[in-house]
Amino acid sequence: MASTLAAVQADSVQADSVEAYCVNHEHLRWQVQDEDIVLETIKSQCKEGGIAGFFAAKDAYKRHCFKLDSSMEPSEFYIQWRGNGNQTLDDGICAEQLEKLVRNCASAGQEVLFEWLYLATSGSNSCKKPDSE
Repeated sequence: MASTLAAVQADSVQADSVEAYCVNHEHLRWQVQDEDIVLETIKSQCKEGGIAGFFAAKDAYKRHCFKLDSSMEPSEFYIQWRGNGNQTLDDGICAEQLEKLVRNCASAGQEVLFEWLYLATSGSNSCKKPDSE
C-alpha cells in the first residue's frame, strides 16, 4: 500500500527522520461534515487495544477501517512499527500524527517518523478485503 501512495504522490517533504506524502484524489476527499466523526474515531482508536499501544518487533502493524456517511469507500487509519525490537506507541503521539495527516492532506496522507509509518486515507482499497500483509 505504501508503494501505491508513493506512486501517486502530489506533495512530499523529506527530512533526516521524517518522510511525508499527501495524495489528492478529487473523488475521495475528507469531507467537512465528517470532521467531527473522523477526529472522534482517531481519539477512540489511539489507545491500547486500538491502533496505539504495544507493537511487536519489526513490521508489526495495526489498522482501523471505518465507514463515513458521505463516502461509498471505507476510510482507514494504519500504523506500522518498522524498527527493531518491541515498541509502544503513546496514545497522544498516535492521535497527533493522524490528526495532522487528516488536516493537512485532502485525500490521504502518509508519514514515516522515527521508524513509525502513519497512514490516513479517505478511501481505502485495502479495507475492502482481508488483511494479507
